[in-house]
Order: sequence, then structure tokens, then C-alpha cells
Amino acid sequence: MEGTTQKVAEWIVDAKYGDFPQETIDYAKGLLLKTVTGMVIGAREPIGKTITNYLARTAGPPVAGVTGGGFKTTLEDAAYAHGVFAHSSELEDDEFPKTGDAHGNFWSYPAILSLGETLFSSGRELIVSAIESWEILSRLTRAACAKNTEGNIIDNTVAAATGISTAAYNGTISATVGAARLMGLNAVQTQHALSLSVSHAAGKVAQLGFDAHFIESGNSCRTGVQSAIFARDGLTGRPDIFERPDGVFGPIWHKGLVDVEVMTKDLGKPPYAVHNVEFKKYGCCNLMHATNDNILEVIEANDIKPEDIEKIEVGVTMAGDRFCNRANPQSPTEARFSYQFAAAEIVLRHKIDYSTFSEKRLADSDIRELAKKVEVFIPEEWPTMGHPGSKIIITLKDGRKIENEVEAQLGHPLRPLSLDQITTVSKNFLDVYLTSDQTDIVLETMAKLEDRSDIRSMMHMLTYFHER
Repeated sequence: MEGTTQKVAEWIVDAKYGDFPQETIDYAKGLLLKTVTGMVIGAREPIGKTITNYLARTAGPPVAGVTGGGFKTTLEDAAYAHGVFAHSSELEDDEFPKTGDAHGNFWSYPAILSLGETLFSSGRELIVSAIESWEILSRLTRAACAKNTEGNIIDNTVAAATGISTAAYNGTISATVGAARLMGLNAVQTQHALSLSVSHAAGKVAQLGFDAHFIESGNSCRTGVQSAIFARDGLTGRPDIFERPDGVFGPIWHKGLVDVEVMTKDLGKPPYAVHNVEFKKYGCCNLMHATNDNILEVIEANDIKPEDIEKIEVGVTMAGDRFCNRANPQSPTEARFSYQFAAAEIVLRHKIDYSTFSEKRLADSDIRELAKKVEVFIPEEWPTMGHPGSKIIITLKDGRKIENEVEAQLGHPLRPLSLDQITTVSKNFLDVYLTSDQTDIVLETMAKLEDRSDIRSMMHMLTYFHER
């Protein structure tokens, strides 16, 4: 356990592009592409417009662009804006270690992109930064697990049970990992940067479904960049912050459930944590995706019409019941965390797209009436730690019952998407606001990211894009 923070910092500094297999590089490219996609869509969400207007009024020196804003501001503010934008699209891709506490790319990758623009970082450096930041993010979450005497994980919601959002808390540190790498900090500076970031780490589970949750990801990106800058300029933090009882794991250390060895065991060896990602196809909470896929599959296979339905029973995890059982969402943001709203939209339109989570759809009486027929339950046979799949029972007015179960969402490691499929998902969203030429710039830049000397042209276009 001694020297954990130092070992992590040394790996962040020493890892090379050639250390990673092509499939890992492709996963990182897919995550970065989805991040850009989220930034574009989120810039036009209500909270995106609010943040853009605020930053336009308070803009500092023009260093980094604000996507869709038509202006540049400080690096820290651009990273903040992009963290909020990307997350507010709810297109972030997540990892749920043992289906417990979670984390995703929008808590750190927007900062990587803003830094990449400012530092003229090469595509290969961006890829390495993305892989590293996800690796440490994943290990932070997995280290906070309850285990039995055989060493098997029996509970991975330790931090969330305290009210801490692990995505936000650990995301701040993850953003610092990416920033430290891109800025070329040495190992000692990186140790201090990681330690400084812990003092900024914060986030509350209770904010899911509200704008505050998106602001948290903006804060993670901003403070990740700041922590790296402060360390570069000589500021210090406890150099052993990962292994101390009062360090990064302080809020839960007293429970005796922290396994610090997770932070360094086989660090730098495949398989890398980016392969655990659950890629999103819809702009709503990840917990809902398997259910969305399941309902779409059943209604299309059986040609079910809205008027045929008596009731839809949706089997969900305990986490799904806690966060996404919202029968009567009052805002588009809450609708993104509502099994009932999403199920009704799928039955009515056979899809969920960029227009689903809007005031217009929220006010639609047909959706509201159909949503009343959706009931959420927790299958007794599912393990208490959760389940990546979905079970549904659709009862028709003629008395028939159609049951179906899927093992996981499309995009889960059990049912992975290829880079081409991820590109198709991103293109469908990018085409909402970008012209075909602008979409091509994004897709072509990210497709051959490893060959790019920098991403300034793409980021410049994103800053000044005009809606189609």
C-alpha cells in the first residue's frame, strides 16, 4: 500500500502510446467521439444556453473555445462549459463496476479536449490521456468495495450509500490525470496534482435528475485542469493521498472496506478499464438503456400499437428503482431519468432521439397517458448487487401477456458496439445541429485521431458552428 500515489503518478507519466493494443485505442477514440457529440448537443440544451450566456458575460482571456458559443475564454472556463454541455446531453458512456457505484467519460474527457486545443496536443497524446484517465477513474471506484473473506466483491455501493456521487468525486481526480499527462508534468508534480484535486472532489447522489448533476461534471473538468496547473506552478498536496486513511478514501475508510491495492495491481497491463464501458445510444440515464432496447424489440417484433396496451411492467435494479422510477417528470432533465416517460415515447414513436427530452414532448398528452400504464418492479430472482439486463411484461387488452428478457443493453461489454456503430450513433446526433460538412470534420478527425498533429481545426469549427 505504501507508495500507491507515487506508483500511479509514475505510470501516468511513463506510459506510451505503443503500450496499448489497437482495440483499447479504438475504445478510447469512441469515448472521445461521444464526448464531442455530447458537447454539441448539450450546448443547445437549456442549461447549455444558460452556461454559455453566463460565460459570455464573464469571459476571460480568449484561450480556448466554447462549443457553439462563438467565443473563446479561459482554459478552465472552457473545460467547465464542456463538462456541463456534454453531460447535459445524457449521452455519456459509463462503467458500473459490479453494477454498483458508477463513473463516466463526461467527468474528465471534456477537459482533455479543451486542453488538447490549447496545448496543440497530438492525437496520440489525447488517446493516451483518455485511456489513463479512465483507468484511474475505474480503479478509484473499484477500490471502494465491500468484499467477503474469499475476496469476492459483495457490495460496490459503499460510497453512494454515504450520499457521495462517485462519478463526480472520482471524476475530478480523473480529469486531473488527463490534464497532468497532457501538460507533461513529471511524477512528483503529478502526485501533487492528484492530491490537490482530492480537495476539490465533491458531488451528491441526490442531484441526479437535476441541473446540479450536470454542473458537477463541469466542476470536475474545471478543477482537474486547475489542479494540474497549480502543481505545475509549484503548489503541493499530501503526496500519499491515495493510501492515507484520511485521504481520497477518507469518507468510507472507517468502514474497513477500502482495497487500496486495486489502485496499482497490474497497472499498465491489459485488459484496460476502457473495455468495461457501456456505450449509450440514447440521451437518457444509462440505467434505462436495456429497458429501452427491450421494449423496442418487443413492440416491433409483435407489431404492438399504443391502443393495444393494458399495462407495461418493467423489471429494474434497485439502483434503477431509486434513480429512474419517476412516473410524472416535471422537466426534460427529470424525463431523462424516467422509465415511464421513455417507455411511452418508444411505444409511440419506436425511437428515442434528440427531440424526446424536450418541453414539447413533456407536454404531450399521449405520452403522459401511456406513461401511466408503465409499472416498475424489482425482479426477485435478480442479484441484490444489480443486473445489467432488462425484464419486461406487456399485458395487452385482449388478455395476452408478452414477456421478454435481455442480458444487457446494446453497447454493454456483453453486447459491444464496434467503432463504426459508435460513429453511426454520433453522426445521427451531430446531424441535428451541424451541417454535413461540419459533421464530416468531426468524424474524420476522430476516425484517424492517432494520425492528427492536433485538433485545433475541429475545435475551432465547434466553437463557431452555426445550426443547420
